[in-house]
Amino acid sequence: MSSADLWYDVQNATIHNGITIDSICYLLQNLSLNLKQRFVAMCWSLWKHQNLKVREDVNEISATVVDKAKVLIDDWLEANVPQP
Repeated sequence: MSSADLWYDVQNATIHNGITIDSICYLLQNLSLNLKQRFVAMCWSLWKHQNLKVREDVNEISATVVDKAKVLIDDWLEANVPQP
């Protein structure tokens, strides 16, 4: 989460709420739109990474998981740009 610039926010949420669904709700209510997008993309990328490891025995380094989350956001933003 540190390379996604989310470490301080995640750490703060878990200090106040513990590592629970409350932390996730807290983050989604209090992060800026940009950081919400990063957080959700990171969660999805971690989930996808875990599934690849369990189902296909594919190993990825942390930087790859973060990069995939960033690409996911960039692709989504590009696909949702209003067309003139």
